[in-house]
Amino acid sequence: MKNLSIYQQLGNKRLEQLDGLRGICALVVAIFHTIEMPYLYGTLVGHPEPFYIKIMNVGAIVSVMLFFVLSGFVIGYTTQQNYTKDESRKYIWRRLIRLYPVYLIALFLTFYIYHQSTGIWDILGHIFFLQTWLVPLNLDNPSLWSLHYEFIFYLLFLIVWKFNIKTEKAIVICFICAIISIFVSFHPFTILGYFTVWLSGYWLSQNLDEFDLVSRDYSSYDFWTPIILMVLTALFFQDTLRRIMANFIILDSHQSIFSYSKAFDFHFPALAFTVFSSLSLSIVGSLITRTRIPFYIVSLIFIIIVRVCFLLYGLIIDHSHIQSNSFLIYSVLGIAILLPLSFLIKNVPINFLKKISYIGSFSYALYVIHYPIVFWFNRLSLTNSLFTRPLFLPFIIFIFPLLFSILISWFLECRLQPIISKKLKKYFNV
Repeated sequence: MKNLSIYQQLGNKRLEQLDGLRGICALVVAIFHTIEMPYLYGTLVGHPEPFYIKIMNVGAIVSVMLFFVLSGFVIGYTTQQNYTKDESRKYIWRRLIRLYPVYLIALFLTFYIYHQSTGIWDILGHIFFLQTWLVPLNLDNPSLWSLHYEFIFYLLFLIVWKFNIKTEKAIVICFICAIISIFVSFHPFTILGYFTVWLSGYWLSQNLDEFDLVSRDYSSYDFWTPIILMVLTALFFQDTLRRIMANFIILDSHQSIFSYSKAFDFHFPALAFTVFSSLSLSIVGSLITRTRIPFYIVSLIFIIIVRVCFLLYGLIIDHSHIQSNSFLIYSVLGIAILLPLSFLIKNVPINFLKKISYIGSFSYALYVIHYPIVFWFNRLSLTNSLFTRPLFLPFIIFIFPLLFSILISWFLECRLQPIISKKLKKYFNV
């Protein structure tokens, strides 16, 4: 392995297009929760959710997958390649300093600002990133589910780093664990399954020397095609595949004595994330290099085969799934209408993402604190008669929550976090 990290070899060059992508992903998640919240806790409770909310839900899940890939890439892009005790110590403290200041504020908002009292073990479990495993996820801020995995990924990376494990070997092992997690309800298998997505980003950072970095827009199918495929396939996994296979396997691998996530019905098994890892990698990779990322074609063929097999299943074996409107939309119209769009939209928007890269600077804070803020505004719309008037309602339940979340996130991560980080890094000598 090389003595210098790729980040150092490139002269501290920051890939701003990835910051822009991270910012868009955080906005997608925040917008989805802002639109969905009135139907869960606000003035629209009891009303049927519009179809576009399901699309937004899938967009949010795809965004989390991209977060994982970007996280793996950034760790590999910025971490010293040779493992030493001192470097590992610095790595651990940098990660903790990066996560905790904003995270603790998010937990404070989640537990104490507006909701009922919570047990000390639930609070401690969230503080140590054990939610969805050893303690229930606090549904007043469901976005925190991914922080559990993100933190454990940082710890698993230490093993890969220390023992110089080949990334390809680690990905294969984790992929096998993702398959096992479908049949065996044991949370560590699920963690390793999701780790496949994170490792794919790390793999890209370790192989950048094989590619030429891009600096401006260029024509390629490798950005939009994976995005559309991920949305279509995510809809398929979320609706049809879950329904068809419900009687055969355990799709929610969290439900066991090792986990308490029954209250949080997450629709995607670890295998679904694993299948998407190469597509996520292709999206991120296309923003860095013109060279097509390996495994992309294999993943594309695999996804098409899976969709065709379940279409045949509906036609031949279980006609009830073919009669489902969602099945027809996702399996037929999705491929026939949306997929060709990826061949019409060729431009990889690197320049645009660079222009909005500043949003990425507070994307982490936006991701972890927006939900309790949106929840509070929706509660306000129910308790104050002034805000229930038609003139004010759209602002209270949609516009104000999102703008206020962005403002608070910007302050926390762009103003407060740098001050805290500077003092802590100096204190811990990192």
